[in-house]
Amino acid sequence: MQMHFGAGLAQGWAALAAGTVAAWRALAAAGGGHASGAQRALGLGIWLLAGGLAAGLLGLRRRRTRAARAQANERQTVRQAQRLYRRFQRCLRRAGIARAPAQTGDELLLALAAARPGSALLAAAREFIATYQAARFGPAATEALRRLPGHLQRVRRAA
Repeated sequence: MQMHFGAGLAQGWAALAAGTVAAWRALAAAGGGHASGAQRALGLGIWLLAGGLAAGLLGLRRRRTRAARAQANERQTVRQAQRLYRRFQRCLRRAGIARAPAQTGDELLLALAAARPGSALLAAAREFIATYQAARFGPAATEALRRLPGHLQRVRRAA
């Protein structure tokens, strides 16, 4: 539907314009070739209504386009955060900490705390997971995503 939205709008506008012109001519012919004040007001009203309708439809299209762009940006943010989380998991595997398939980030931190209490790796992993969760699920995802690579570097150094 979005692909043909512009074409439909153009066709609708053309049909409305043709109908308005035909109505104007019919009114003018009925008045002996000259439009009365009431006929002119009616014609002007029709054109204003058509203009308002067209402006409303264009505004709707712009809002849909902005929403589509926002969704694309959100999907890109999610993919980037997921990619960094996989790298984080690889770092932990190299350090001997494997994440179970259904294990959440918080559960992974508990396992890491049991395996290496008070370590620099645990502190770096806490920062990374908190930032990842903000990037993945929080309202300030873009800002958190910018900080995520730095936290991943700290995890790599600590592992």
